[in-house]
Amino acid sequence: MRILVISNIFPPGFIGGYELGAREIVDYLWQHGDDIQVLTSESLDREDDRETATYPINRSLVYVVEKPSRIQNRSKFKNYWANESNLRIIESTINEFNPDLILGFNLRGLGVYSILNLFQATNTPTCLYLMDDYLSGINLRSLSRACVDLSFRKEKLNNVLQVISMTDRLADQFSDHGLARVSHFSTIPGWVDILDVGMDGPLETGKIRQFIYASRISEHKGVYLILEALRGMRLEELSQIYIKFFGDGERPKLDKMIEDMGLSKYVNVATPITKSLLRAELSGADFMLFPTWAKEPFGFIVVEAMANGCIPIVTNGIGVTHYLDTGNNSILIERDIKGLRDAIRASILMSENEISEMKLSARRTAEEFFDSAQVLSDVRSTLNSIFLRNKSEDSQHRNKRVSTRRAIPFHEVFLINTIDSIALALKLLIIRLFKL
Repeated sequence: MRILVISNIFPPGFIGGYELGAREIVDYLWQHGDDIQVLTSESLDREDDRETATYPINRSLVYVVEKPSRIQNRSKFKNYWANESNLRIIESTINEFNPDLILGFNLRGLGVYSILNLFQATNTPTCLYLMDDYLSGINLRSLSRACVDLSFRKEKLNNVLQVISMTDRLADQFSDHGLARVSHFSTIPGWVDILDVGMDGPLETGKIRQFIYASRISEHKGVYLILEALRGMRLEELSQIYIKFFGDGERPKLDKMIEDMGLSKYVNVATPITKSLLRAELSGADFMLFPTWAKEPFGFIVVEAMANGCIPIVTNGIGVTHYLDTGNNSILIERDIKGLRDAIRASILMSENEISEMKLSARRTAEEFFDSAQVLSDVRSTLNSIFLRNKSEDSQHRNKRVSTRRAIPFHEVFLINTIDSIALALKLLIIRLFKL
């Protein structure tokens, strides 16, 4: 099957699990005989990272990040609504590559709304792979939306998109935005390579509990919440724990907080490491701390920890917790200082046999639900089903392509956003007057 993959960022550059997960899926499809072409941007590429993919990767798309200033309306328009350059490149690639299926990952920053319209205006079967709610926070103003619909002929849409989502909740969130017509959602969880790891017997009595945090060093991931939880613990409790932090992000801020709180003896901020080395760290640890925000769509690091016999202490309600049972294969917490502190204290009081049993249970859960061999096979089977279903329903129109869309010039973009801003200001003023 000929598959055109579209994503705003594609490794070796990456932000987090979304991009890395996309790369693993595409690698798997290529290795199993599919003809792949990737269309992405060059954002976040690093000079010291070498391109290792054996399939074609075209990095000609422009990834636009919204500027906070209200004056930068054009960047917001290109991020949310329409980027005429990206649309021309995507449409040209569709016509030249003639894919059997379009597989879209994260489209934010590429002019996501108009791209969704383009997908629905082509006769090529299209699947969106959701690993987070990348439409969250997009301001769906009616005027901008109406102008894009008019310019990009939304009335001629005829293709119904299909979606693979990591959780049911994520699928519901995407559907609620109402930006695309979706005919079918398939739920497929995250995955991990199930490797042989040393699952030893009971732990050494009196051993210091080893904790790991491995994610982006950022407030929404809960990294600073860990320090706040430690600050309120007694000295005899702190002496029984040791935490290693791994990840990119706000490392200087984390270092300063550790020093200011006097926690240097109990924590270590390590340099980022490879995936194989992280697995070794997880298999040697007792618990993985992940007090992330409630919006976390899944939590790849949680299943990575479980597969390596490391017990996750994780925010209750995020995507992966659908498969978790607190006290059995994990410790689920409320995302606040007290909830996290109580979980750390409980882990200190657990017996060596209790910890060993939870480690084994976590490993078994990973083997049952998240084995990459099975999950990625399910992904490929689902994509084949989408192609065959669409081929059966619309075979007579299979080779038709959309006509070139009119680029929106700068003065129209500026006018749309100016009128949009004035309309929003008037709306807020009316609401305020009525409240008075």
